[in-house]
Amino acid sequence: MAEAEFDLIARNFEKAAATYERAALVQNAMGAELMAVLGRTLKEYDLAPCWQQALEIGCGPGNFTKLLLESLPSLKRLTLNDLSSSLVAAACERVSGRSGADGCQVNSCQVDSVVGDLTQGTTLEACYDLVVSNATFQWFADLDAALMKLKELAAHGGYLVYSSFLAGTMRELSELLGRGLNYLTADQARTVLELHCEVLHFCTQTVVQHFDSSFHLLRHFKDTGVNSLGDKPLTPSELRRFMLRYEQHYSDESGAIALTWQPYFVVARWRS
Repeated sequence: MAEAEFDLIARNFEKAAATYERAALVQNAMGAELMAVLGRTLKEYDLAPCWQQALEIGCGPGNFTKLLLESLPSLKRLTLNDLSSSLVAAACERVSGRSGADGCQVNSCQVDSVVGDLTQGTTLEACYDLVVSNATFQWFADLDAALMKLKELAAHGGYLVYSSFLAGTMRELSELLGRGLNYLTADQARTVLELHCEVLHFCTQTVVQHFDSSFHLLRHFKDTGVNSLGDKPLTPSELRRFMLRYEQHYSDESGAIALTWQPYFVVARWRS
């Protein structure tokens, strides 16, 4: 990821830290589904790993972090990672109940943090028996290269558990604006995964989110920090034209407009 893109993503999510929890309905639902998928997969394979050291990539303000700690009581150490130091601090505060909580203790789990893009080099020790992430891996421009780097942080026999988005996500924006993230197809994502992991479970969903108007859609982007209209701001006339076209093309009989998401869920074991 280029440095300018890195900084832009960090700034967008920092601005949305206070509103992300209530606005990120799809991402929050994905986190719950990811943990449900994990539970079903472990039961299917008759596995009972006692994970003690986990690394969460893209913790944001801690929505998924809280669920992770509640779901995995065996954790002794959880390292939170994000591009933004203020988001990492917000996540620590959310799970510990106090501000300035970097290095805090949550029940029997020590929570620490590292800020930055871990796929671009890190001084972290390779000791995590679980690398986990919710709705973050789509930001990696090269999933293959990212997994190669993250594997260096994993303990032998460790697990990779994550959710992300596939091609078709926000297709409405791509169709209207001709730009968007370069999402992988399901086949592409699975092919890359199998280079680095034994894939125990891979599944996809289609989620259609509805908004009362294009104004509410834009507010949703602002409140979640998802900069889906590109890094070059639209002029007022371009924005009005976009809002009108969106409502013309993607509204239903009630006037609600749609936004499509294509999440996928992975439970895998790192290959030796």
